Amino acid sequence: MNIFVTGTDFSVGKTFISGGIAAVMQSLGYDMGIFKPIQTGCKFANNKQFAPDLNFVKKIDPNIKTYSTYNFKSKLIPPIAAENESVRINFNMIARSFSEIKEENDIVITEGTGGIFCPVYGKNYIIDLISFMKLPLIIVSKADYNSVNHLMLTIKMAQDYGLDILGVILNKYEADSDLPEIKAFPRYIKEILGVELLGIMPLIKFQDKKLIPETIMMEVIKNINLQAVFDMQIPKL
Repeated sequence: MNIFVTGTDFSVGKTFISGGIAAVMQSLGYDMGIFKPIQTGCKFANNKQFAPDLNFVKKIDPNIKTYSTYNFKSKLIPPIAAENESVRINFNMIARSFSEIKEENDIVITEGTGGIFCPVYGKNYIIDLISFMKLPLIIVSKADYNSVNHLMLTIKMAQDYGLDILGVILNKYEADSDLPEIKAFPRYIKEILGVELLGIMPLIKFQDKKLIPETIMMEVIKNINLQAVFDMQIPKL
């Protein structure tokens, strides 16, 4: 199953979760692709373009195929980044890219930009792109005081749009926290928000900020229900 990953905001770890899941599935024999339709904050060196999120995925597993339709230098919301480079974003162009990408992979994880109501162009938002692509949705959220409101709004809007919400993955979760709102957050998701909790990824601190792919993959296997994420039996798990 192909899925769309969104977040409750910027910097909640969408790419970290997408890349970790893709790396595990790739190791199990699935051809994995990660599609970032709109990538901002791109850098250029030696006549080559470097998309930061997709470059991060390659550091976890260089065998994962990565794609994007629009790449902008400015690390701004898509409509402003596109305007700065005199580019018009078009959903049909993104859909054509996705159609080709699906043919090359067993599973494609499409990752949004920012949160579900991040503007894309005109009066269209990331939520409209998800609806246009007709993909089931996974929401990545942090677990802190502010995240309750952001997660509730994200779920409510997705439900109002009639999106297929597979569930929520909590990221950067500090299980040893003494804060009651953090301790209650996992239970709150299912009991009050009424959606599935697909996994709880701990806050991973890498020594000297060095990314260790094996650590990420092991944490994904231990803490995320991948069979629920993809709604299928995964024999090798």
